[in-house]
Amino acid sequence: MDVAVHQLKIAAAIAVLRSRPAGVDVREYTQQLCAEYLKAQTKWRTCYLQAKDALVHLQQQQIICSIRQRQDEYSVPAETADVICPVSPPSSTPGTDTSVAGPAVPVVNSQQALTSSYHFIHSVVNLARAVRVQTESSKADNPEEAGTRASTLHSQTNLESLLAETVPTCVRHLKIVISQGHAEVSTNCVIQGLDGLILLLNSDWTDGVDGACLRPQLLKELGGLVDCLLQRLFEPGEDDIIQCVPRRQLLHKMLLHLTTNMRALEKYSLLQSLAVHAQNLCHIVNDKSTTNPSFYECLVIALDCIQQGVSSLKVGELHSESLRELQVEMEGLLDSNLMCRFPLVAGAILRLTSVMELCAKTEVLY
Repeated sequence: MDVAVHQLKIAAAIAVLRSRPAGVDVREYTQQLCAEYLKAQTKWRTCYLQAKDALVHLQQQQIICSIRQRQDEYSVPAETADVICPVSPPSSTPGTDTSVAGPAVPVVNSQQALTSSYHFIHSVVNLARAVRVQTESSKADNPEEAGTRASTLHSQTNLESLLAETVPTCVRHLKIVISQGHAEVSTNCVIQGLDGLILLLNSDWTDGVDGACLRPQLLKELGGLVDCLLQRLFEPGEDDIIQCVPRRQLLHKMLLHLTTNMRALEKYSLLQSLAVHAQNLCHIVNDKSTTNPSFYECLVIALDCIQQGVSSLKVGELHSESLRELQVEMEGLLDSNLMCRFPLVAGAILRLTSVMELCAKTEVLY
């Protein structure tokens, strides 16, 4: 294999030398070829992702229509019908991509992708819950029929594979909103995308046999999304002294939604990451040479998310020792310099540690 690669490199070098225009430096010509290749790769990757998004979107709508038709058969709860959106095909005129040769590719924008993913996941989770309840109730009367009902539904609709495609699609569009920002994507739509992922993570679907392969993928995708969100929000660059307020508020809402709605295990992991960022930000704002106000704002956001996340814990959901570990980390942020220069931040930390101590005591009592 190494010999073949070496020969291929020699052949490529000879081809570059022979095709080089007269008067053009070899290095310059090679860099030009590499730039053109990367540009073409980016263009085709964009085209591929647009086609994939359109396909996933149409498959989601097909399953949603199928679920609407099966509501009576599977006794789907009435509230499910309220969240099933009508079929909305991807835009084929204003958003069509014509930058690449070949047939036009219908474009699914981030708002469509996030909304469709949310309704699809919500419908599937409710349907799975209804099928499970109906299966359990009919086991005594007809065990054979009860055992094949869910498997027949899954084989006909291929829910697992489409859910496996929906999760990365939804996460990718959320990352686009985080990294680039899109004014046309509403805050409610972004929160809907997060709700869909959280609903799938918290549902019984990912705990059973059906979600055995889906859950690791979901946790991996969510981990990447959280890392992207934390990096964008808590690591502002030097050119980020004045950030767009609506954008900062959107990222704050996204993080707050995750910390207050995830299950205890994932929530505790996120709270630990927030505590690390809070420690780093405290060191930065304590540095008198720091003039970037974004660091101060980020520290306030981190403390608010930690407090809201801890307050949202239910009794018995998290062990008291875990809370005490977080409390010790937060108490370590308090020093005389911080309390003198930033009394409001010091007060927020004190309130946070008080909430943690109260929650830990409540856990011990129960």
